[in-house]
Amino acid sequence: TVFGKASGDIMPLNMNMTDDHCVVEKAGPEEVYLIGGKGETYHNGNLIQEGQKTRLEKYDRIVIGTDVMLFKFAYSEDDKIEDEPEARDAIQEYHKAVQAKDSAYIEQARKLEEDKRKLMEELERMKKEGHTKEQIEDKRQAMEAWKAIDETMMEMVPVLSRMNDMCNKV
Repeated sequence: TVFGKASGDIMPLNMNMTDDHCVVEKAGPEEVYLIGGKGETYHNGNLIQEGQKTRLEKYDRIVIGTDVMLFKFAYSEDDKIEDEPEARDAIQEYHKAVQAKDSAYIEQARKLEEDKRKLMEELERMKKEGHTKEQIEDKRQAMEAWKAIDETMMEMVPVLSRMNDMCNKV
């Protein structure tokens, strides 16, 4: 069963859905797999990579795009409603996974900022030591590239911080 935006067996109305988002594959009566596709899909708070195949168990939490789902086999007499996890727990698990991913991005931005600072110091040192205009120009061009990266990073970090704040309030 393919989940997708414009094509697929199931096409949820979901802002973050992509074509070939993920696949749910039934291999036997109680053997079902989640296979990562082109969209972000989480299984029990872990991001599933494209092509990664994960066996689903009763009450596993799945996030496809922005849809949070609880996996269950067909109802049986031994199922107890009180065993079922709370929806809030599944959402918090998803938020923690997103925050971890965003935190890694923010850490990467911090490292890029440090590299940029070192590059600026190197440029100043080169000027003081009387390096050739060509050498200084090469370093200056590298700085221009860093400025472009920096502008993009500075636009993203406040957005990620706001998203983390929103996740903490849920």
